[in-house]
Amino acid sequence: RPQAVVAVPREEATVVLTMDGSASMNATDVPPTRLDAAKSAASTFLDELPERFRVGLVSFSDAVKVLEEPTDDREAVRTSLDGIQGEVGTAIGEAIRESVALAPRDENGELSRDTLFAVLLLSDGANTSGVEPSVAVDEVKEAGIPIYTIALGTEAGTVDIPNAFGDVQTIEVPPDPETLRQIAEETGGQFFEAPTEADLQAVYEQIGSQVTYEDEKRELTAA
Repeated sequence: RPQAVVAVPREEATVVLTMDGSASMNATDVPPTRLDAAKSAASTFLDELPERFRVGLVSFSDAVKVLEEPTDDREAVRTSLDGIQGEVGTAIGEAIRESVALAPRDENGELSRDTLFAVLLLSDGANTSGVEPSVAVDEVKEAGIPIYTIALGTEAGTVDIPNAFGDVQTIEVPPDPETLRQIAEETGGQFFEAPTEADLQAVYEQIGSQVTYEDEKRELTAA
């Protein structure tokens, strides 16, 4: 019979925001800072997601912190989001592992396939500690969990960091788009570059529309 693919609202979904909280996120090439711009855009993203969706929050520097397990309490997520501060190190691979571990499971401990579970990973730098991202991706590919990645910042980004003698050093902190692109492509997600806050807002809107709706075949016989 005649059919068409149409976008219909999802009944349920879980999205984990995985935010880079490394020191390089204090760079001001995305004003006021990369981190503040990311927080602002993430807050808008939360506003636009349906209330029935659950949201988790993970931050990472050289260590990974699960700040909020998936919940429908938006205010709890916002409060934890505001508390993320720039720290040393970037453990992208470990962050992927911890984020995917939050996926819902059935009574047998297997990953639930009933609802969408997706990870939204925002970072500005290369992996510097923990397991390599490629290793973590190999571990989660078969789970069918899409990871959307955003490379934030510009090639001109710098941060001022004091050394052991108290002298301030200016360090270049360009983003690492290739690693983030590979993560998205291999997990069935999508990669975005967001050099400005306006670009970042647009990316969040696009991802929000993708996770909020799903394609479904509908018969057109009556029409």
